[in-house]
Amino acid sequence: MEKRKELLCFLVGRWWLSPHGKCKSLHCSKAYPKATSSDNIVYSNSLRKGTTSPGLLTMNCSSHYSQNTTSKVPKDCILSSPVFQATGLLWQDIPQEEWSRLANLLIQKLNLDPTLPETDIRIHQLYMPIFFWLRKICEQQKSCAPIIGISCPQGGGKTTLTFAMQFLFQQLHRKCAVASIDDFYITRKEQQELFERERNPLLEFRGNPGTHDVELGVYVLSRLQSCKANEKVAIPRYNKAAWDGLGDRFPVEEWYTVDCPVDVILLEGWCLGFQPVKEEELIDSRLRSINNRLSAYQRWHDMLNGWLVIQIEDLNWIYEWRAQAEDMLRQQNRGAMTPEQVRDFVSRFMPAYQQYLFRFYRSHLLTSEQNTLQFRIDKQRNPIPFQNKY
Repeated sequence: MEKRKELLCFLVGRWWLSPHGKCKSLHCSKAYPKATSSDNIVYSNSLRKGTTSPGLLTMNCSSHYSQNTTSKVPKDCILSSPVFQATGLLWQDIPQEEWSRLANLLIQKLNLDPTLPETDIRIHQLYMPIFFWLRKICEQQKSCAPIIGISCPQGGGKTTLTFAMQFLFQQLHRKCAVASIDDFYITRKEQQELFERERNPLLEFRGNPGTHDVELGVYVLSRLQSCKANEKVAIPRYNKAAWDGLGDRFPVEEWYTVDCPVDVILLEGWCLGFQPVKEEELIDSRLRSINNRLSAYQRWHDMLNGWLVIQIEDLNWIYEWRAQAEDMLRQQNRGAMTPEQVRDFVSRFMPAYQQYLFRFYRSHLLTSEQNTLQFRIDKQRNPIPFQNKY
């Protein structure tokens, strides 16, 4: 018990960006609140020069960039990007002046060093291709805002990616709404009741499938997609500091709100896309409760108009990425988990990763005719060519 309490103390106050959600009429049995306060977009404050996560390096891009917004777009660097190649975009699809202007603004926003080759790689080989892929989807689907699911393991860069997309759309006076599945955790009371019923250590704390309010997520995503001008949509907030780190949902009056309409909705999560298996296929008996609840998440999958899937090949990287994040906190004289606490924390998610992640990579969800962008990252989070070998 003391070990668990000690671990929870280090989980206080860590939450992500908020916001959003196929053109279907969706109905919920619960009456969820409408927004009443003004739009509140929260940006990450961890993107300062010298404190960003390692890597995102692929091909050798020689830095050419300057503060001049008319700098030449690095064609060879872009065309060699595994992400650009996976988007299906062509060189002639790129409005080069606009690409250059937006790339330069993003470099400044992320406080990156424009003289480093790593900056060109991160901006031109990763963020900009994804942005133009998303914008093309928006242009093709005009009846309502498309919802794109972003699936990526913990520590793989989802939060920074969605922040960058939100910023880039904002520069074009368009609205990108972002929601994390973390926004839809069940309340502390519901979490306690769940654990008392199941007595399953994988469901003792928030995080695993089964600890989310799927119906609330459906309601919010549906409202975001269908809302009209001058309307507002409330986005739940989860207070990870509540109850000594056990967490709880913020009161409704403290939820984020989004001014409508929105142009695109991104839903990100580490287990987004996981699907139940036959009981005899379970590799861990503790997964039975989680497996039984996964079918409910199909309601989220059914709402998606496309997938952005960032694959990895080694689950051990998740431990290392979490340890890196804790090292950064330690260097900033902020509370950080010890290596033992990191292993205990990540181990709670590992059974689900082992059971479902690689199955998802070969899932029918990604072989349909929907918009799908898939690529792999290596241990340094560098994008590398997609190979569906799983």
